[in-house]
Amino acid sequence: MLHSISVVAEKPDTVSSPTADEKVDQLLSEYNPELQDQQTSVTVRGENEEDIPVHFYGRYRFSDSHDRGEIVSAVSDALSNHSGVNWFTMYAHDCDHDSPDPNHSCSLSQVDSVGTTPDSVKLV
Repeated sequence: MLHSISVVAEKPDTVSSPTADEKVDQLLSEYNPELQDQQTSVTVRGENEEDIPVHFYGRYRFSDSHDRGEIVSAVSDALSNHSGVNWFTMYAHDCDHDSPDPNHSCSLSQVDSVGTTPDSVKLV
């Protein structure tokens, strides 16, 4: 089984996408060095969209040998404590397959949020 955590978060003006990737890697390696080798992806969205605020979208997949709750707490604390992040929403999913498969009905559950994520910011 795999766990997946997806996050949409306000993008502070002072944080670039490479910096965000570095901070995520640092956070995960401090939590557990094994996690740094897992699948992470942080991208900037909304830069060319008039109705969508610029924000980060991040996704992290890891095996069920790691405690999802502890990782959710670590990521949530890091976002909550960043002065430039006024809103974020985090979702989680547990799945028994390794890649997207149309034959599986996978759904994400909201596990944490701070502030009000704009309606125009979508997870997909």
